[in-house]
Amino acid sequence: MEKAMNPSRHEDLKTMLDQRRDDLRKAVYERMRIIRGNGPSAANRTGVDGLETSIDEDLDWAMIQLHAEMVAAITAALARLDEGDYGRCQECGEEICEKRLHALPFATCCKDCQEAAEVTERRTRQLEQHGASFLLSGLRDL
Repeated sequence: MEKAMNPSRHEDLKTMLDQRRDDLRKAVYERMRIIRGNGPSAANRTGVDGLETSIDEDLDWAMIQLHAEMVAAITAALARLDEGDYGRCQECGEEICEKRLHALPFATCCKDCQEAAEVTERRTRQLEQHGASFLLSGLRDL
């Protein structure tokens, strides 16, 4: 039987999630403002300056995308918090420690379960790579 989250922990986590989401939103809006304020895009520039500007714009857009995805993940975490599912590992049901939730506010698994999942994923990739290597080496023998 799952026990209900301590009201104090609930409020602390809600405050932390709201603050992180607000900070990320501000970062997205600020980056977008900077990009829009930089005048002509890299397409209108030539040479090395244009290439550097293009790379910088690509990095800015990638950061905007990353931050927007994190905002969505934190919004989903807030919904899980309201439903009473936030802060508990979806694998083992144990509480996810505060430190992990502060580092990864959208974490859905405890550290141990996440590490186990990563080990399984690595092994699966290795097996797939070895299988592909074996298949390719067999084709060379034909």
